[in-house]
Amino acid sequence: MTRFRWATATDVGRVRNVNQDNAFSVEGFFAVADGMGGHRGGEVASAIALESLSAALPVLSTDDLLDAISGSNLAVLERANADLSLRGMGTTLCVLALVDDDTGEPSLILANVGDSRIYQYGNGVLDQRTDDHSVVAEMMRQGRITVEEAGRHPQRNILTRALGIDAGVQIDVWRVTPAPGQRWMLCSDGLFNEVDDETLASVLASHADPADAANELVRRANAGGGRDNITVLIVDVIDHDDHAVITAPAEVVEADADVPEAARAAVPHRVPVVAASTVGRESASVAEPAQSHKASLVRRAVDSWRVLLFASAFVALAAAAVISWRVLSDASSVIEPPLPTTLVSVTAVPETSPAATVAR
Repeated sequence: MTRFRWATATDVGRVRNVNQDNAFSVEGFFAVADGMGGHRGGEVASAIALESLSAALPVLSTDDLLDAISGSNLAVLERANADLSLRGMGTTLCVLALVDDDTGEPSLILANVGDSRIYQYGNGVLDQRTDDHSVVAEMMRQGRITVEEAGRHPQRNILTRALGIDAGVQIDVWRVTPAPGQRWMLCSDGLFNEVDDETLASVLASHADPADAANELVRRANAGGGRDNITVLIVDVIDHDDHAVITAPAEVVEADADVPEAARAAVPHRVPVVAASTVGRESASVAEPAQSHKASLVRRAVDSWRVLLFASAFVALAAAAVISWRVLSDASSVIEPPLPTTLVSVTAVPETSPAATVAR
């Protein structure tokens, strides 16, 4: 029987005042959400998303998982519509779930919306297993900018997908066969924006205990600047009944008391707006990866009533967003501090694709 040992560490960071990240973990189901929008909207959005997911358990199949994520999306959206102070809030989501899909053999399903990530570590290799849904990530996949240029691009904090923005949501899905010895890491961008891949791999390799590894990664992110909330959920696949479940408090690196207000103000915040459209493609089943975990792109189109209802209201906004993106994408050398960010709809097909992208 496939079993797991895991640990979670989270911290507000050294600049932010509120932790808008949330994490959820039970045997066979693990999730991280990074909220955004307003003074308290992000914190509320990520909490609602994970509460909705937990209420949908048990998740026994891939379809169950997709339905649960779709339900979380609607839960965030409905709460925002019911409370004017929360309008425009949203959240990323990445999920690692054990399912069987009536095959008799367990599978690990990786799902994500936004730019929170799932990594796999093993044999000295760190592999990012999910694709970021952001403007700069799309530009990198198209070969328009380099990784270094993305790190300083004015639109580096603009997401192209999030939960709670529209009644329809596109979900990337991968299927992986679980095996003892696998180490998985779910995290918010507050980790990988402060800690490079080499250091991530080194910490995961040198700390066998998930709690020790999670705490050390949070410490490293804070030491690197701690400019955003930091959440790390490390999951080890084991194959025996004597497993330890650990929920680790983060080892907090105290913020400097004299962090200037100017530094706080310079930190870019995500401020999502309603996307103008949701585009899907012909459906296909989730494929088992062969040599690579990323198979050909497939999408299932599901009409979104909200898109039809509000498309005309936001057409001007969509046009402005696309024009702004095109102009700025050609000026990747600009190193100005980014303005507060928005969520726009960008539907370019990535060159490296998940086993399936499902529109729900």
